[in-house]
Amino acid sequence: MQGVFYGVGAAVIAIIARSAWKLAKSTLGSKRLPWILFLITATITVWTESEIAWVFVGAGVVALAVRAATQRQGLKTNSLLLGIAPWLWSGLSGPAPDGVLLRIFLYFAEAGAFVFGSGLAIVPFLHGGVVNQFHWLTSASSSTRLP
Repeated sequence: MQGVFYGVGAAVIAIIARSAWKLAKSTLGSKRLPWILFLITATITVWTESEIAWVFVGAGVVALAVRAATQRQGLKTNSLLLGIAPWLWSGLSGPAPDGVLLRIFLYFAEAGAFVFGSGLAIVPFLHGGVVNQFHWLTSASSSTRLP
């Protein structure tokens, strides 16, 4: 029976490897830059045995910079963000202290960009940041109390 499981495990690995290869080919296409960035980020991920978010963000910035340089247009500013009324940036207790809104925005942008899966997949990430790291909530306020 142990031999059967070895065969099944090898088959599963082959299926995953084939699917990953097909996904990489269809996503990266035939252009050289995406393949170079993919190989660099994959090498760093394998070498460090962890996914470093800034490596992926940096690869995206490099891709955008190269695209902007080749198109000679540069990166356009999103005019929608410039038109937001200043009163929307204050809370019920008045304006937030310096840097708090940026820190909240960056934290939830990171959560949205790097945590994949169901809603349950993000709960440990949010608990670690909101309760343990930034202390925006306490464990008592983040748990549901039933009568």
